[in-house]
Amino acid sequence: MFAYNASDVINLHYLLLHKTYISSFELRDSLLNDYPELIYQQKGNTYKPNISPNTIRNDRLYRDSTSQQLTARSLFPYSQVTDYQYVSFLYPSQKKCDELNKKYALEIASGEKQKFVPRNILDYLRDFFYDLYPQQELRDNFDKIYNFYKKI
Repeated sequence: MFAYNASDVINLHYLLLHKTYISSFELRDSLLNDYPELIYQQKGNTYKPNISPNTIRNDRLYRDSTSQQLTARSLFPYSQVTDYQYVSFLYPSQKKCDELNKKYALEIASGEKQKFVPRNILDYLRDFFYDLYPQQELRDNFDKIYNFYKKI
């Protein structure tokens, strides 16, 4: 048992010297150096880190933190991302359609342009794919992906 554990400890050093393994740790080191927000608490009401030995975060990140943790904290160091409850496949959004209809009201009224309305982009993509590929086997494979996103 001792030989097995000793081998792990001794060989771990050599493993971490291997380029394949060390590159991810070097990348994480680089992120930690470039983004002190990952280590230090927020400075007052600003969105800047308070770099001091006394203001190290309780949840600070390390070079062995997961990629997901590093990514999320790099994007939102002092807040949490708010996720949508559902996915909308309407494009453009109703808000954007309203803006465009207002901007082009004269052209729409004269018949030069059509009114902007949200379309289900998922259905549009299915029709586009079906027009390009009449082969049933390809359509069946595409339908698996389409049905997955349709359920979201």
